[in-house]
Parts: sequence; C-alpha cells; structure tokens
Amino acid sequence: MPRENRFFADWERSSACGHRIFDHWAFDIHDLEVREQKREIGFIPRPLKMPTERVLAGESVSVHRLMERIEAIDAEMGLPFAWFFLMSHGYWVDLGCRPHHRRRTARRARAPA
Repeated sequence: MPRENRFFADWERSSACGHRIFDHWAFDIHDLEVREQKREIGFIPRPLKMPTERVLAGESVSVHRLMERIEAIDAEMGLPFAWFFLMSHGYWVDLGCRPHHRRRTARRARAPA
C-alpha cells in the first residue's frame, strides 16, 4: 500500500477517525518525474499544530512516564491518537524511541500492514 494511502487508512482505523483530518494536518503535495523512472505523485503530511515538548526516551525514562507524555500530547493536540501520527510521520518524537526508524527510512521500506 502506498504510504499516502496508508496515512488515510491508519486515520480511519484509529480513534482519531471521528475528527476531520484536514483540521489537524496539511499536505505538501509533490509531483516528481525522475529520468527514466515513473512519475511519483504524493504528499508529505504536516501537522497544523505541534506539541510543546518532544517525546524523549532514555534509559532512565519509565514506560509510565512515556505513557503520561503521549496522553498529554493527545490532550494538547485535541486529538485522540495524535502521538501515533506525529511519531509515524517523523515529527516531535525522539528517534531513540524507534531504533528501527533510521534503517527503515534509509531503505524507504513500508511498515507491514
């Protein structure tokens, strides 16, 4: 599934689905043609509002503290499951929380459905 479709599918399957997606996200649309390759049309989701603090994980940070922080992000953003969309699209979450992120991004692999 293309990553753009995945964004909308994830939204529809999440607790955020009761909210209008365009009230929370803008989309930078691109239309690229690379020599001798197919045309690529897609977008980069951009949150309209950012939380005041990033979610930072370290060895001394407990799972309970992380849960408190993501719940605070949801409340601050006014959107259930906001933390997931910020994390999965590279915003405001320490990459240390997701050690596989750099490897996945470098290969442009997609998460399993």
